[in-house]
Amino acid sequence: MICGKILNNSQGQLKLLKYVHNNDIRSIERIVHRHSNLLSAKYHQPHEEHPILILACNDPNVKGETIAKLIELGASCTEPTENDHWEAIHYAAIQGDKDKLRAIIKHLTTEQANSLVYCSTHVPRKFRLANKNVKKSYSNNALNILLKYARRNESFLECCQQLIDKGVRVHQADSNGVSPLDLLKNEDKLIASRLVHSQQSESFTKDAIFALVMFNKEEEFLLKDFSQEEVNGLDGSDENFSSCTLMQMCCAKGLTSCVKHILSKGASPNKTIRKNETSPIMIAIKEDHEEIVELFLDNPGIELPEDILIKMQTKYKHMKNVGRIDKYMTLVLNHLTKYEKDKIRRYLLSTDDLDRTALHYATNYRCSDNVLKLLEMGAPLTKKDSFDSTPLHSIEPNVLEKFFDRCIALPKDTKDLDNMLFELKNYKKMFPIEINYEALIGGSEKNEVNESEFLFYLIKIANLTHLLNHPVISSYLAVKWTKFRWAVYINLLLYLIAYVSLLFYGFAYENYATASNGLLLTSLCFIFTRESVQLTLFRTDYLKRLDNIVDLLLIGGVIYIIASGWTENVAQDDYNLRVAFSVVFLTSTLGIFMQLGILPFFTIKVIILRQTSISFCKYMVFYIFPVLAFFFCFYMLRDNPDPKDNMNDFFHILYDVITMFAGDPDSNYPSQFETNPIFSHIIYVCFIVIIGIILQNLLIGLAVSDLQEIQKKAEFISKKEIADYITNIERIIFSNLLKSTNSIFRSIFKKLLRTANVFQDDKILVIQPYNDGCVYTHKNPKSKQYIKDQAIIEFLQNVIKDLTLAKDREVESTYSLKMLYEKLERIENVLEKLDVNNLLKK
Repeated sequence: MICGKILNNSQGQLKLLKYVHNNDIRSIERIVHRHSNLLSAKYHQPHEEHPILILACNDPNVKGETIAKLIELGASCTEPTENDHWEAIHYAAIQGDKDKLRAIIKHLTTEQANSLVYCSTHVPRKFRLANKNVKKSYSNNALNILLKYARRNESFLECCQQLIDKGVRVHQADSNGVSPLDLLKNEDKLIASRLVHSQQSESFTKDAIFALVMFNKEEEFLLKDFSQEEVNGLDGSDENFSSCTLMQMCCAKGLTSCVKHILSKGASPNKTIRKNETSPIMIAIKEDHEEIVELFLDNPGIELPEDILIKMQTKYKHMKNVGRIDKYMTLVLNHLTKYEKDKIRRYLLSTDDLDRTALHYATNYRCSDNVLKLLEMGAPLTKKDSFDSTPLHSIEPNVLEKFFDRCIALPKDTKDLDNMLFELKNYKKMFPIEINYEALIGGSEKNEVNESEFLFYLIKIANLTHLLNHPVISSYLAVKWTKFRWAVYINLLLYLIAYVSLLFYGFAYENYATASNGLLLTSLCFIFTRESVQLTLFRTDYLKRLDNIVDLLLIGGVIYIIASGWTENVAQDDYNLRVAFSVVFLTSTLGIFMQLGILPFFTIKVIILRQTSISFCKYMVFYIFPVLAFFFCFYMLRDNPDPKDNMNDFFHILYDVITMFAGDPDSNYPSQFETNPIFSHIIYVCFIVIIGIILQNLLIGLAVSDLQEIQKKAEFISKKEIADYITNIERIIFSNLLKSTNSIFRSIFKKLLRTANVFQDDKILVIQPYNDGCVYTHKNPKSKQYIKDQAIIEFLQNVIKDLTLAKDREVESTYSLKMLYEKLERIENVLEKLDVNNLLKK
């Protein structure tokens, strides 16, 4: 039965499917007259789409009359399908249905009926009764398909006769050299002889070249002097009726000498046809013909398909292909490195239906060598697929770390190494090391790019976060910070102005003087202007940052204070104003702490405070239960409880318990228990021992142990905090640039983004490890900065030392005892193989 979901939920398609399946010809006529586009529409089936005529040919319930009516109404019976590249006659042939064949053949010319197709191994698997033990082959006509795959029923021979009467060639050999006549002789010799008589005058001159290939006559093929037109020929009469080119067939059969011969005669190594869009080199890779692949790669006219890296890696799904595909991936990647940078980028950015690049598949299949090679060529790590997944989500941390190491440009041969050592010896202080960030940042000079996108993923992906400590990332982060630190300094200055003005205003108010709020008003204007600009630029993203919410609270509190100062007869005991003072003062202090927490010098100290507070709160969530139990006991044992004072007693006792828990026990507290003095004293003593001594010291011990662990990780957390701050701001700017349609805002966002970028042209950072970590971009050596990160400097110095030692070992190795011993052993082996007697005779 025809099945599958309907494209675009079309009710018309659903109805037509039903009418065709039920052979309701009148209804088919009626609906097609109203909606003629239903005949050419694609109907979904598992893994593929077909027009209604193909579905009807594949449905065993559909009769020949229905097929005839669909064709009569305008359904194309010569249009090949997208996946199999078969036509209606081929699908009818594999079903072995004489009525369907008759209906289709009636509307075909002899040339159309002889259309050739490729028979793969997966096509017959779609049909339950088809023979599945047939070798794959090219150059199959409908008669080949009928004889190879169709079920032998009472109408089988009649189907053969119909095709032969139409002029379908019985001598048409497939790429394995098997013709319908050969297959018929195995069925019935009598009918075979009759068929030979009916087409005995058939000529083979047109197919002479292909016949040599089909029957593997390589020597005879090599003796032929073909024209360029002949070597670019097709196996059919026309491209629309052909299954392959001569080059494609030679590649499929692995005829290396034939491929070489026709390439020398001018055959195109790239030519494909409509019904076979697989390039010759991909066919050779699929069939594992390495010599042919190497021939193509050496040919100057080769144009590799842009999706070749993706198509090759999809073969990794079958473990048996891993070794074979790795071999060809290496060959192709090495070949691509010879291309220009822009051309290589097209291959690296090529995507499939899921928007996945070659690097997505390399990381998914854990092909570390391929991953490293692709990254070195510039494959982007932050390219998202249809599921918002990037290669960074599936890359192995050790592979990424190895790539970071390779980003450091080091000498690749002895000559370069000697030059480097000479420069190091004579110009040590100015000796530079280059780090290439091309693959990490991606993009091009013409397009705007979010430069710190890779940092965002390093922070968010847990198993990659530790790589923030790698010198390649730390160096970039240190330079990137210089682009953002002024924003932090300005924020900090505004908070300090507000803080100082609040102090002046607060003390003046407490001394009952008439306070001048000019300084406070000035600070308010500064902060309000800054927040207005941010709100205009960042819009809804503005409220996603905690420091912006703190700023709004600060502005609201200051406005209230200033407004209260302008009113007449401000009361000395104005409670609301005092609350506003307290809230604003605490808010400005919190803002100062948040800004200090971003500065590298203060980050570790702020992190220690924050992490210790978080750890303490986590422990208290569990240990709060015994404290609440004692609070309940004290509340129930209070003397002379008055129902009217329940709430006052509740908060008073709660305050006392918290105070005692903090280490300030009230020694007079037991005297208040007069009703049950013994039990009350026992409860109090238990509270002091369990809560005041044991629990308090336990929490202090846990906090101290956590503090030691936090101090160990503080430097790493500091980098993570700075990276998080930078990426959040840059992502907001970049997303607004993409979404903004206003030219003024777009120009503002572009300028902000370029100001924040470390690189303007090539993405190379130069570091002088013996010059206090002096760093600058490759094309802007005048703009120098000093990162002063000792870990980075020591790492780069150690890299240089390792290279120097390796060079020294290489020089000494030729004179080492081990090398001399190996040479003597080789000489001894040669002498043993010599025939001494023959030498003496000579």
